Amino acid sequence: MTASSKKSLLNILFIDLSFILSKWFYDSFLVTYSHYISAYGVTFATALNTIMIILLTYFTFILFHMAYTRHITNKTLILSYFLYALMLLYVLFFKNIGVQGYSLNPLSFITDMRSGSRFVPLMNLLMFIPLGCLFEPSKGNE
Repeated sequence: MTASSKKSLLNILFIDLSFILSKWFYDSFLVTYSHYISAYGVTFATALNTIMIILLTYFTFILFHMAYTRHITNKTLILSYFLYALMLLYVLFFKNIGVQGYSLNPLSFITDMRSGSRFVPLMNLLMFIPLGCLFEPSKGNE
């Protein structure tokens, strides 16, 4: 087996595994949340579900590939952060239009936690973690 065929076979395996894990994660945790943010009809909901699974598959594949090769290209990093920024903009500003409007209360997660909904506050925290990786930690006052 040549090196390029081994690499191709490994990429196919990573894509398959990424899709299976992403579909499982989406069906187990995100499907009810996606129905909540897609109150625009069946066509929009189907498109949103498909896009979310494809994006989850892409990011999972990048994670597997990075873990195996211990290397990431600048092009992949830029594309990943671009897709992340688009998803973040949608989730922050456009998911609630027509459903409940905007909520500017930064402490609303406390009422969510008290009512038993731990998923939304956890996802709100997790979706900002990649943003912290863009910037180097400050070294104090130098």
